[in-house]
Amino acid sequence: AAGFTSRLLKTARTILDQAKDPGVVPLNDVKAAVEVSDVALQAEGLTQDARLEGAEVGARSAGKTTKTWRVNSLNSRHGALDGETVPIDGVFSNGARRPRARSLATEDRARCQCTVEYGSSE
Repeated sequence: AAGFTSRLLKTARTILDQAKDPGVVPLNDVKAAVEVSDVALQAEGLTQDARLEGAEVGARSAGKTTKTWRVNSLNSRHGALDGETVPIDGVFSNGARRPRARSLATEDRARCQCTVEYGSSE
């Protein structure tokens, strides 16, 4: 799925770049590119959320009791969450159970490189 969404985004970006020159790309093509781009970003976020949800299930099965938000990008929108630790069944201060959670807005899921570290409270 990730390869497919990457190709969709690349095609949409090409059309949008061409649209910067008036008259080069019909307006309907630009609108379609924007819609495709949004759908691809949503699909990418949902795929990543499902992967992280599986990791949480595995961590819980392994007896982990806490989770810590980790920011892995210098330009992250989630810098304030870096290092925040909550119970494994809890939510972080932004209301999400994990990075790229479906409860977050598309712009907060798309291109997010944050991860979660699982541990045990002692």
